[in-house]
Amino acid sequence: MFEKIVPVNKDVHAHTKVREITSFAFASRLQIADVTMQEFTRAAAIFPIVFVEDKDKDAFRPVVLLGLNVGQNLFVDAAGKWRASYVPAVITRFLSEHNIFTPLNLRVRDNSNVKNILGCYAINEERLNNLSDELFLEIKNQRYLPAIYDHLIALAQTECLVTLQEEASARDG
Repeated sequence: MFEKIVPVNKDVHAHTKVREITSFAFASRLQIADVTMQEFTRAAAIFPIVFVEDKDKDAFRPVVLLGLNVGQNLFVDAAGKWRASYVPAVITRFLSEHNIFTPLNLRVRDNSNVKNILGCYAINEERLNNLSDELFLEIKNQRYLPAIYDHLIALAQTECLVTLQEEASARDG
């Protein structure tokens, strides 16, 4: 989506204008979108929040699932209209060095089939609850706890994707 992100510079970008987004067709094939921890509370009400592994950086990054199939965004309709009340901003990373992530075995119904969504990770509640008091306080003091709990709550939004998938399948026939 973004080829090269650079800071805005008044000299270099003096004649650059921000165009109003009139269509989200450009995002119609995005199955996932990066989210920042600051977005978790709003995003959790609409999208499942999961984590994907960034092997190049040896880290995990939070994303929202927008579709159940690669190249599918169930939140953009055929006319390019966004179908949710919130549009995620993009880009950040999260805690991975404390081994609180676990592969997410996400099995969803797709009409009469069961589909496995692979490559996603979730915070393991048991590992989170078994952190040392010192590490837990560190996470709390960095203000990660609300985002962690938002993520755990947002996993239930997977059912919303299943419903949207069923509607899209029925519509596309």
